[in-house]
Amino acid sequence: MTEHRLVAVVVACLVVGAAGVLAGGGAVALFSDEETVSGSFSVATDYDSGTPATNVTTPGNASTHENGTSAKNESTTAPGNGTRNGTHDRGTNDTALEVAAVSLSGDGELTTGEAATVTVRAVNRANESRELAATLSVDGTATATNTTTVSPNETASLTLSRTLESPGNYTLAAAGRVAGTVTVSAPVADIDVTDASVAQGEVQVNETVPVSATVANDGGANGSVDLVLRANGTAIDSRAVRLGPGERDTVEFDPAFEAAGSYDLTVDGVDAGTVLVENDTDLNDSS
Repeated sequence: MTEHRLVAVVVACLVVGAAGVLAGGGAVALFSDEETVSGSFSVATDYDSGTPATNVTTPGNASTHENGTSAKNESTTAPGNGTRNGTHDRGTNDTALEVAAVSLSGDGELTTGEAATVTVRAVNRANESRELAATLSVDGTATATNTTTVSPNETASLTLSRTLESPGNYTLAAAGRVAGTVTVSAPVADIDVTDASVAQGEVQVNETVPVSATVANDGGANGSVDLVLRANGTAIDSRAVRLGPGERDTVEFDPAFEAAGSYDLTVDGVDAGTVLVENDTDLNDSS
């Protein structure tokens, strides 16, 4: 009889336990007048209308499902203050070069055959040397490249030059910045009198007096000019002069004066001196 009661209790426990699983967990205690069967359980369930799956927590924060599947979440802290989730992000203190200034040399006025120059200045804020490379562009076309090394936490500059052969206006840029605009003109002659002098200060009427003038062409092209000799502001003679770039020459005048008097002589506005013209009688009287 006792054996039959024990079987009945076990069956009841199974029934109630199954009900507890469906309800989400609990505790069971059954009593009889002769023996007591007690127990407790804790069940975590993932229940859906399909197949229930029980999660069992295992060391290492890994979850294993009774239906044969498993999931593993791993977060590993790696040296270097980086976090790895399949990959490692490496920290860095590198800083790119900072372009501080891009400037155009000169006043922006050039003659064909002269070079336009642009300066690029950069600051290296990194803790190791960096290479500064820049390309000069003229009206958007790359023309010249230069490089230099910038030491850690230092400033350095490089220059870029381009010879411009044709007249016109050109926009120059480097390192992503516009440096400025230059105007290129065709070369012209620049001929001027640099010095003038009269050979003697006293002459007789109708006597020639040598006057010389030094003339120079400081321009970039061949040129011609008419040098005018003046006496007291009045033009009395002229000479045509042609000079190449950088050339110099001496021009001679031989004026004679029909009237006595004092004459201030100039060649193209440059003072040559004063000549005193006297009659023969004046000279004889003075002698």
